[in-house]
Amino acid sequence: MVLGLQGQIKGEVFRPGTVGVYLLPDEESIVHAFEEKGLMQFATEVSAAGVSAASPYFASNASQVEIGFPRYRTYFYNTSDKTVTVNLYAYLTH
Repeated sequence: MVLGLQGQIKGEVFRPGTVGVYLLPDEESIVHAFEEKGLMQFATEVSAAGVSAASPYFASNASQVEIGFPRYRTYFYNTSDKTVTVNLYAYLTH
């Protein structure tokens, strides 16, 4: 699968940061380990670093990842000081 993250900053950024997403397998024992202990087992991350006032738009590099589970949960994060809108693109490949 190929993953990409794209988005837009809402307002002027005073503290640059990173916007990203973790894909965590949606399996009971894996989700339990994350919720109870903060462990991210078999997680995949895609991120766009350097989100700043230089441009209101940002995007990650395309990342090719191997699919190992039938379902994943997504956990988005934003370390900048402004709200962002974000799109996650996932393309299945051979």
